[in-house]
Amino acid sequence: MPKTVIERINDALDYLSDDDLLRFKHKLSELKIIGYGKIQHEKTVQVTRRLVSTLTTSRAIARTAEVLRAMELYDEADDLENDGNDRAPVAGAERPPGSATSSNTELTEGDHFVDKNQVQLIKRVTAVKSILDHLLHKKFIVSEMYNLILCEKTSEDQMRKLMHDVIFRIGVKAKDELVKILEMEELYLMGDLRGN
Repeated sequence: MPKTVIERINDALDYLSDDDLLRFKHKLSELKIIGYGKIQHEKTVQVTRRLVSTLTTSRAIARTAEVLRAMELYDEADDLENDGNDRAPVAGAERPPGSATSSNTELTEGDHFVDKNQVQLIKRVTAVKSILDHLLHKKFIVSEMYNLILCEKTSEDQMRKLMHDVIFRIGVKAKDELVKILEMEELYLMGDLRGN
């Protein structure tokens, strides 16, 4: 039996980490869908019911997916719209780094250059601000995420946050874009890594 609209949205929100659920609530307010004060202390199921009652069942899934995409949670938005979310929701759990849920990815987890060189990229990339500038320009990140990453104290911490909160969440497209940017901004490092 197909899931109801409420079940589909609730499953999608249950899969979000606590931080992402908080961002989701803020983004609902930013996009003038539901005021933050109304949902600030609400649990997932309450937020879901409020979404459906505010947006109606015919628009709730599309608008919820729109909010998830505005947060750069593209796989979650796709899963919601396609009802392809067969995974068990885990409240407060984050997706493991490098996980690929998008059905159109040709590479499996761990095959991509970024996956194979994750540790070295985190440790050795120093041109983080330039990378963020490129990603912002190409709309892989929004200003809010740009600033959050730059708030990290070291380039290693900035890269770690970029990798786990942006690159791995988006998937292969973001990994490909990161490689292109690194070829411009970290030429010697890329030569060294490709030589390995």
